[in-house]
Amino acid sequence: MTIREDCIIEIYTKNQDSFSVGKVCFQNHDSVVFYSIDEQGKIAGYYAMKKKYITKILDNTEYLRKIGKYMEYSEKNPYDSWFSLKKVEFEISKPLFIQILRYAKDNDIIVTLDMFISDYLETGYVREITQEKIVLECVDVGNARIMDKVSIEIEIESIAFIEFESIDNRLLQYAMQKVGKSV
Repeated sequence: MTIREDCIIEIYTKNQDSFSVGKVCFQNHDSVVFYSIDEQGKIAGYYAMKKKYITKILDNTEYLRKIGKYMEYSEKNPYDSWFSLKKVEFEISKPLFIQILRYAKDNDIIVTLDMFISDYLETGYVREITQEKIVLECVDVGNARIMDKVSIEIEIESIAFIEFESIDNRLLQYAMQKVGKSV
């Protein structure tokens, strides 16, 4: 599956009750990285997805036309005085998820993960990485603290979705610095 790169799109996954809006940054045969676009039409982070995780893609909907107008406004009225998306580059000929997870580990940033076999998101820091697995040090998003002694091992092949360099995760990281690090 090749996903259009010339427009914003609605991306549907296993949760048919909701969707994400994004624009393709880059893709390879099994994965795609989107600029995540929030409800205000602002670029809010990156979403990486396995293509098999995507159930439907729509373009040129009424909602997307509205978001497009919001994006026009956002270009003239940016909020980059406190958030700007860092430019990232990956080699599309190599596995994107491994590159993204290494980037997260090397830059000590929070990621949010969704697995094919789970209905729950996991948020935290990638502390170890191999070609097959990662160790995620979990963060409690409810209180902005590292979960004491909660690290989980996750097989990379089981990861369907990665949110990284997002506003939500940067705010969580900021809050963690302000409220303390352990539960």
